[in-house]
Amino acid sequence: MELYDLFSYKRLEEIDKKLSVQVESVYNVVKETINAIPGCYNNYTMHDMSHGLRVASYMEELMFGIDDDFEKGILKFSAFELALLLLSAILHDIGMFIRPEDKVDIQDGRIKYSNSLTYSGVFNVVKDSDEAIKEIVRITHAQRINEFIDYDFNGKTISKILMLDDKYPYADDVAAICVSHGENYDYLKSFRTNYTKGNYTYNLRYLSAMLRIADYLDLDKQRTPVLWYKMMQIEGFSKEEWEKHFIIHNEKKIKKYINNKVQIFFEGKSSSAKIHRKYLKYIDDLKEELENADMLL
Repeated sequence: MELYDLFSYKRLEEIDKKLSVQVESVYNVVKETINAIPGCYNNYTMHDMSHGLRVASYMEELMFGIDDDFEKGILKFSAFELALLLLSAILHDIGMFIRPEDKVDIQDGRIKYSNSLTYSGVFNVVKDSDEAIKEIVRITHAQRINEFIDYDFNGKTISKILMLDDKYPYADDVAAICVSHGENYDYLKSFRTNYTKGNYTYNLRYLSAMLRIADYLDLDKQRTPVLWYKMMQIEGFSKEEWEKHFIIHNEKKIKKYINNKVQIFFEGKSSSAKIHRKYLKYIDDLKEELENADMLL
């Protein structure tokens, strides 16, 4: 899948060429960096661009509907909301990328994400410098989007690209949505349901909730390629995380339900009781996510 395959991008091209060019520009600027994320880790599930594009596709189905409802549903959203959908899905995991300077800055305490999460504290647990850096980045990757908004990608920066009507910057809105997928629901409560920028109104709370749910739905072998798994000889906790994805057989997770609602479903089979229990915990977490979103929206 590529950006150009997404319905929201095709629709955006039709109704606002300037915004579609900005989305495409960010996509091209960060694609190499995001696709390099798996190389930063030898045992994590994939956080590459393919994952971001699948998340965007799930967001489309959650927001627009299924089958006949889709074409009508997409018309309800403005060009700006479509741009925010695409950009948040593309960028939500960019904080997983470990830059050369991150290692030194985290070790020396020049970057500190919280008083309770320190390099020395994590190192004392994992007893390995590289693993300590990875763990800190993993835990804080959602909030690290703010470090990449103004980052120099070979002379280009996201914050300078994202300008509504050539005068209203909106990288901070994209970052806020991305940060939300690593926070609890109190963070989403801080968002209003109606913001205005230029001639557009948009709902940060709704978009953030959709990103969080869509991220949960990317659970199958597309996220954990079997060949990569065998090559990396993954063991321990990460092995269980990968195998949790292997038991899911359906790539399409959303189907039409009664009264214009959609139903989320997973199909699969596991011969391991341990992996089965891990999967059931994942489903419980998703149910809680859906209940929280229902109350919030």
